[in-house]
Amino acid sequence: MSAEEESAFYNREADAMSATRPERAGLMRNAAAKMLAGDVAQVSAELERALKLCPGSPRIVLLVRDAMAQLGAFDRVLELTDELLDLGGDGRTRVSALLEAAIIKKYRKSDVTGALACLDRAIDLDAGQVAALVLRAGLQMEEGLHLESVESLEQLVESINDPRERGLLLMTAGTLLEFRLDNGPRAEGLYKRAVEYDPDNVFCLLALRDLHYRQGNWTELCEDLERIAAAQDEPTVKARYLCLLYTSDAA
Repeated sequence: MSAEEESAFYNREADAMSATRPERAGLMRNAAAKMLAGDVAQVSAELERALKLCPGSPRIVLLVRDAMAQLGAFDRVLELTDELLDLGGDGRTRVSALLEAAIIKKYRKSDVTGALACLDRAIDLDAGQVAALVLRAGLQMEEGLHLESVESLEQLVESINDPRERGLLLMTAGTLLEFRLDNGPRAEGLYKRAVEYDPDNVFCLLALRDLHYRQGNWTELCEDLERIAAAQDEPTVKARYLCLLYTSDAA
């Protein structure tokens, strides 16, 4: 049986049950479309027919939406994403759809504002959604929304368990605060939190050292140098930091 014949069979089955079992008929139309993978126009037509048979079915909307994505019909994917969200249903499905919509808007439509709006909605549905938080923080950095990015990074810290990853995220947020927002005191707080999660994070200790030096905070600068020296494996490097400690104004 050829693909066209199989498609025709599924369509006849869909016609036979469309009045009494519309969702099942919609699935048949979807199956018919898959039989015609090489004919984009006909596949699209069959998928739209499937949707008309059961427009209120999240399952059908999701299937048609995914098929449209494979066809590259991104405008239609975004429309169906809105329909899927309006229908409610499973939270994970809606979050996944919003993530995909954000990626389409950013990389296919160059619509960063729209992408961020999708990510905000995804995070509203699942505050600990790591992928959405990572993507949002990255887009905010690209757009120069540094304060918003700091807030996303801090929220991300609460959503992961690995202490080193938490330390790196807090250091990144602290760097944005220190150098992009000129907020040394708040940056210092995040650097210290980072070191609490990862005491061997030398880069963060160095950031604290530089910050305390610029502040003239000699007591904490000495503590920074001691911790940096203790974190060194190479004896000559350790000695250099200890030398700095004992020859500094704080000593």
